[in-house]
Amino acid sequence: MSVAESDIVFLRAATLLASKAIYQSPPNPAVGCLLVTGSDIIGRGWTQQAGGNHAEIQAILDAQSKDKPTQGATAYVSLEPCCFQGRTPACTEALVQAGITRVVCAEVDPNPRVSGRGIQALKEANVEVEHVVLQNEFDLNVGFARRMRNSLPWVRVKSGLSLDSRTAMASGESQWITGEASREDVQYWRARSCAILTGVGTVQADNPRLTVRGDQFPGKIRQPLRIVLDSELRSSPKAQVYDQESLSMVVTLKSVDSRRLKRFQALSNTQVLVLDGPRIELKSVMEELARMEINEVLVEAGAKLTGAFFESALWDEAIFYIAPKLMGCSALPLVELAFNKMSEAINFKFRDMTVLEPDIRIRALPVL
Repeated sequence: MSVAESDIVFLRAATLLASKAIYQSPPNPAVGCLLVTGSDIIGRGWTQQAGGNHAEIQAILDAQSKDKPTQGATAYVSLEPCCFQGRTPACTEALVQAGITRVVCAEVDPNPRVSGRGIQALKEANVEVEHVVLQNEFDLNVGFARRMRNSLPWVRVKSGLSLDSRTAMASGESQWITGEASREDVQYWRARSCAILTGVGTVQADNPRLTVRGDQFPGKIRQPLRIVLDSELRSSPKAQVYDQESLSMVVTLKSVDSRRLKRFQALSNTQVLVLDGPRIELKSVMEELARMEINEVLVEAGAKLTGAFFESALWDEAIFYIAPKLMGCSALPLVELAFNKMSEAINFKFRDMTVLEPDIRIRALPVL
């Protein structure tokens, strides 16, 4: 049986279902699944929180709850079904037991434990499998793919700035450069991130919470891990970023004062990551976060740390919210980068531009 136009329609619908999972599925990928008999959709599902059902099992249970037989149905899945027992049983086995005779999937799983093995397991069980590459679909699992392939998370650097690339007045005043629509959009990027990372300077200057706020997200919000890079533990243990609202982590060095270290180690809901060396190396931090199954990191930091990420090869995407105002030459810059030649400039490739009245959001990628 070949891929028909209806297959594309159902597969895109499965991908839309996957978008419902991005706020809860990490560290697992966000996956959507449709079960179809003839032209009738009999079951829908998407990935639940880690340890919960995967999309395929959710779709099977949905069909069963409506007394819809799954024998002979086609499963449209946005990602290749898993084929191993992890926190949950293998989805390939569940599909076979449910009597699914055909599977159409949009992506091969980047996890080396799956990566084609799920498709092969289905074929060996006499299930027909079609792999259809969809164009211009949501980048739902860029972080999961980066972690699987490179042992690093997907890093987004976010900044709100004026037309003259200033992020705060010389006094430190920065509320509010951008408008309400931009601030609401930031909540989306926070909600889909596994971690939000900042520096000690931002904690001292702004005392941010770095939590997801708003009621625009479906289901229970999974608050991201809040990470502070603080080599000397200069931030206060009473700062809002270390409150009980969600998990936090402070990254410091072995050379730090032992009394300060003990104060942070005594905090509940706060992890302390102690690194070797004279300074905090961003690559070491990112590698550790990948080991912790962190898929996506959102960097919300000041000029020094933002510049350090842009100067490194560790960032994957930048999000700039540009407000239609000028703040003057004495205001603080977007980044601290001491370049003297045009050849040293960091180049970006614009991915898209969106008007968020009164601001403009620009998403940009590195030029490799």
